[in-house]
Amino acid sequence: MINPKTLSWTAPETNEDGSPITGTLEYEVGVQAGETFEPTVVIPGQLQPDGAYQAHISQLSLGKGDHVLALRTFTKEQPSVKSSWSESVAFTIAGVPKPPLELRVA
Repeated sequence: MINPKTLSWTAPETNEDGSPITGTLEYEVGVQAGETFEPTVVIPGQLQPDGAYQAHISQLSLGKGDHVLALRTFTKEQPSVKSSWSESVAFTIAGVPKPPLELRVA
């Protein structure tokens, strides 16, 4: 995909052991760096009734080019205990056109 506007996902409802999540969820965005993902931005979770979440791609401060991202989850109460990375998504941020030339008034 070229120039996407949003990153969207569904929040997990349980911990890996099947117990319910009791804390406030937050999400860490990772940019692929070789075989792993490099954490770049934390997105605070905002409780949504349907469990769907979104973040604007512009919040991620990515430059022009190809990108591969993944997310991992943690609770605000235990930020050092993080999930494994989600499946990844790939997209391209294409160049921005130059402004018009030779603008004049008469």
